Amino acid sequence: MDVVVDLLEREIKAGKPMSSRQRAQTALRSLLNAHNRTPRNTDLSLAFFNRHFPIDGWDPVKMPTLTQVTYIGYRKRARGVIKRALGVSRRENELRARVDGWTDVNTWLRNMPKICQSKI
Repeated sequence: MDVVVDLLEREIKAGKPMSSRQRAQTALRSLLNAHNRTPRNTDLSLAFFNRHFPIDGWDPVKMPTLTQVTYIGYRKRARGVIKRALGVSRRENELRARVDGWTDVNTWLRNMPKICQSKI
């Protein structure tokens, strides 16, 4: 996960807003710290992150300094920057921006009269 921290630091040096990137670093470090890990000794993997930090994974015993709301916020920030570091966000944006035949089919289906839709 050192790659994630490096990415955030490079973005700060490039002039992007510092406060949101520092909050993302804090979020990542705090979550990893709850599992006795650091960015240095943790592999960059979205699967690892999802497995160890599920959306309903807040544990007051392991994370006594975090509230559930803070955990969810930290998870969202950290997961987002991990996706950016892995290039997943860029790929998702490319797929969302794609206009193909399925877009036309979707539009056609949405504009069908209700009587026809019930037979599909």
